[in-house]
Order: sequence, then C-alpha cells, then structure tokens
Amino acid sequence: MAPAITAAAAELLDACPVGEPFDLIAAFAAPLPLRVIGDLLGVPAADRARFRAWTSTLLASDQPATAVRDAVVGMHRYLVDLIAAKRADPADDLLSALVSARDDEDRLTEDELVSMAFLTLWAGYENLVNFIGNGMRALLVHDRPITSMPLAIEELTRYDQPLQFAIRRFPTTDVEIGGHVVPAGATVLLGIASANHDETVFDAPEELRLDRDPNPHLSYGHGPHRSFGSRLSQVEAAIAVGALLERGCALAVPAGELRWLPSFRNRGLVALPVVLS
Repeated sequence: MAPAITAAAAELLDACPVGEPFDLIAAFAAPLPLRVIGDLLGVPAADRARFRAWTSTLLASDQPATAVRDAVVGMHRYLVDLIAAKRADPADDLLSALVSARDDEDRLTEDELVSMAFLTLWAGYENLVNFIGNGMRALLVHDRPITSMPLAIEELTRYDQPLQFAIRRFPTTDVEIGGHVVPAGATVLLGIASANHDETVFDAPEELRLDRDPNPHLSYGHGPHRSFGSRLSQVEAAIAVGALLERGCALAVPAGELRWLPSFRNRGLVALPVVLS
C-alpha cells in the first residue's frame, strides 16, 4: 500500500498553502489515515467524512450522552449496511474478505464481523491522526535530525503515545500483582504510556532520542496480542512524517499555545497550526 499512501500524502500537501499558517490536523493528519483505512476496508469515499464526525464525538469528554449514543448507533448501523452491501457485491478489500471468512468458513459470527470492522476502522484511523500530530509536534519542538526513519518512528510512537491505556480488562478471580490484590470483577486499565516511560527499561525515558535502539515499547501490544495493523501504521507514519519534512514544516504558534483533546484515554491535539516552506 506504500505507493498509494505516498501519492495520497503528496496530493493532500499539494492542496495546502505555502508560507501561511494552516491546521495540519484538519488538512493532512485526519484525511490521510481516513483515506488509507477507507481504501483498505472498502468504505466509499463519499461516506468517510461521517466517520470523522462520529469518532470526534466519541472521543470528546464534553459531549452529551445523546450525541454519544447517536454516534455509536450511526457507526453500527452504517457498518451493518456496508457489510450487507459487500456480501451482495464483493470487492477487492479487507471487509469483503472478512465477510467471506464469516460466510464461507464460518470463522466469525455476525457480531464479531461487525466488531472487527469497527475496531479496524477506529484503530487504523484515530491513532494515526493523533500520531501524526503528536509526532510532528515533538519533532518541531525538539528540532532533532532524523538519521533512521524506522528508528525515529518507533521513538515518536513511544515518546508521545496516542493511546494512553489498553482496553479495559476484568479479572474473573482475585489476582495478585506486585504484592497488590486486584479483586475479581474490578476494572483494570493498563497504562501503556506509563510502561513506555519505564526507567527500568528505557535509558532517560523522558528524552526524545530518535536513534533509540532497542526500543521495546508497548504501543502496539506484545506477542500474540500485537496489533495486526502495526506494520501498516509504521509505513503510513513514516510516509507522512517524511513528506512533511521534505516540504519544510514549522510551527505557526508557540508550542505552549497548542491545546490537547479533552480525553483521558486518547492523547492528541485539537489543532496543529504549521507553515510549509
């Protein structure tokens, strides 16, 4: 998918002004992942803007309950209808392949199929939006040269992790961890951001070291639970950052004026004003 991602990044940046401020999130960081994951899943281009509105509602902490409910219902209903359309008229995309696995091999229930589509769309989109914003902010604030793009992407992922916590877990029995008992039925949130700054694992974890190697961060999970989209995420992130650096990118406002999304779980910028040279 790299050639298509590269072309999409260039097209989006060609549409951005040169020498005057614009919001990198709205003009580039949001539409690029949406286009990539939309192409992968087979979401029609005309429908993709609706997903940006739905996810923004779900991630904001100041939305009324009715708006959150409507966003969840809207996304669910759309995916159910899209799966039905792919079943009737399969295409060369991931969602059609998942439908085939459900129908021909009976490897997924219908609920699992909808859930997988939702997870792929959500994780492949929102995390990349925030990574591009967080990563570029870190690069522009610290002004460090990149000697190895793969190492730099891993360090940017560790340093300012878009997803602060893993999914909620619920122990079925009392579990003792580190001398503390986690009672059965309790809600457990694993702090990925904390783990990625563990001083017993990383030397000077609060420093941005773009050549850090090894870099055993947990941003994509671990072992058999590693995100199946991690490779796509790495490729997309490297292309996005590389394209922006080639165009000459600088902050258009003082770093202290940047605002973060009102979310305890997802770390991302509301906007990132920049200037291309």
